[in-house]
This record gives sequence, C-alpha cells and structure tokens, in this order.
Amino acid sequence: MVVDTSVPSEAAAFRERSSHITLDILAGDWRIFQLRTGHRFSADDLLTAWTAVRANPAARQVLDLGAGIGSVGLLALWKLPTARHLTMVEVQAVSHALACRTVAYNGLAGRVTLHHQDLRDWPGGAFDLVTASPPYIPVGQGVQPQHPQKAAARFGGWIGVGRAGLNAQEPNKTYAVPEPSMGEGTA
Repeated sequence: MVVDTSVPSEAAAFRERSSHITLDILAGDWRIFQLRTGHRFSADDLLTAWTAVRANPAARQVLDLGAGIGSVGLLALWKLPTARHLTMVEVQAVSHALACRTVAYNGLAGRVTLHHQDLRDWPGGAFDLVTASPPYIPVGQGVQPQHPQKAAARFGGWIGVGRAGLNAQEPNKTYAVPEPSMGEGTA
C-alpha cells in the first residue's frame, strides 16, 4: 500500500529523471531502482539491515524510518522469514518514488506500506524492529555532494529519528541504527 502526498510537480520531475534510473541487484532475486548519479544503496545499508536482523531474527513487524530508496528495510524484510510487514517512512519525493517502484517491481505491495512524510511527524505504531540509517553528518562538515538526493541522504544529522523511533517502538523491542562516527550523536 502506498500513502503518497507528493505534489504533481515532484512527480513530473521524477518522470523527467527516469532515464537516469538503474535497476540493480539488492538481494537474491530482488531488485532495486536507483538514480544513476543520485543516492545509491551502500555497505552502510547492508550492515544496518544485517545488524537489525541479527538483533531480532524473529521480528514480524518492521519499521524503516528515513527509508530513502528502501534498501535497509527491504534487505531486512528479505532476510527475515518471519516478517509479515515492512512500513517505510521517507520525506524525499524522488527517494519515495524509487522505493514505490522497487516494491511494485518485486511484487511486495502486500507486505510493504510506504509513507511519504517527514519522520518527525510519524505518529508511531507497534513494531518489533525499527531501523534507520539517517543522514549522520552535520551540515557544514565534510564535502557536500552536488546531487540534492545524495546531499539529503548524507547531511543533516539525527534530528527526529530518536523521537520517531521511540514513538514506534514497543517496550523490549529492537531499535537498530548505525552509530555515527562523526555527527551529533544518537537521539
């Protein structure tokens, strides 16, 4: 199920960029759509998903905050045979659109719900496992990428991730995010 609040101009811009989209291997026979020169899934995403699955291999309801193109949540879902459902929350229109396309392509619409919204506005819910791989480099540090999708995925800090995760997490459940090596610290 897709919950989309994007404006038509964002959708038109996405269609314009669609010639710059690649379809790549994510895991097994699952594929992922990514911008050729935009944010692409990386080892950070793989390690976050691996750590999450290892921490809670019996998770059934998974939440991915700041889901981006969907790599962390989808990798966790792929590896968790018991997981019934993945909920992804992403604010960037282009990343949300790519995640929607990936979910549809892989036939996962019945197991994945996508929300196009700011995670700071996430109302919460009941989840066994909460993942996030937020932009952990503070604005003004490091080299800012030219591509706006890359910049948003890497720079900005952890604002709101902790609160959103706590709203979504039941007591004694797993919350998996990478520890920033440089940044504002955990929320």
